[in-house]
Amino acid sequence: MTISAENSFLSEKALDYARLSQFAYAEWSYVLSDGRWQWLPDSKYRKDWAEMVTKGYSFGYYTNDPATGFSATIFQKDGKDILTIRGSEDYYDYLADAAVLDDQLLPYAQFQSLIGYVTGSGLNDFDVTGHSLGGLLAQITKATFTGRVNDVYTYNALG
Repeated sequence: MTISAENSFLSEKALDYARLSQFAYAEWSYVLSDGRWQWLPDSKYRKDWAEMVTKGYSFGYYTNDPATGFSATIFQKDGKDILTIRGSEDYYDYLADAAVLDDQLLPYAQFQSLIGYVTGSGLNDFDVTGHSLGGLLAQITKATFTGRVNDVYTYNALG
């Protein structure tokens, strides 16, 4: 089987987006490191993040809505925004999981937070990725913002 440059690129992108999905679980802080101020994830993710920075990725913005459990991070690469949505991690996430598994259409509170976040952040022409509940919300993002979302990558999406 011949691997084309295009297939190789798509595989690398899928692997990178899987890693970005994991960074959605990180807590981000603006810290003085290596003589300059920069956004860095908590220590558990620092080594992997350093590798992603060498590939051209940068941190954009992090949000966490404690009222609903919705949490997402925006990264950039080559001028493209990538919205990464965190999966199940807290009480509200598990309530959302239960609602989905109980045949409800969507996790309503997190959906409302997602709508507000995408609309308020001005995201347009972006990719979206997520793991677990974040993967489901990534799919919902594409369905809701069809003309604004390009590629969707999900990993072990709920539902």
